[in-house]
Amino acid sequence: MLFINFRVGDGQDKAAWLDAALSGVLGPDQVFRSSGPSMSGTNTRRSCGTR
Repeated sequence: MLFINFRVGDGQDKAAWLDAALSGVLGPDQVFRSSGPSMSGTNTRRSCGTR
């Protein structure tokens, strides 16, 4: 699992590119962006397998 964190305003395009590239390698359920739509309502502890 990979979490991509970036500053809003100067990294969105690079984060989106990185997300797409790594999702193709790792799978779309393994890559998350800090401001991405996949994070809304996500229990990240559960997703990461931590308690």
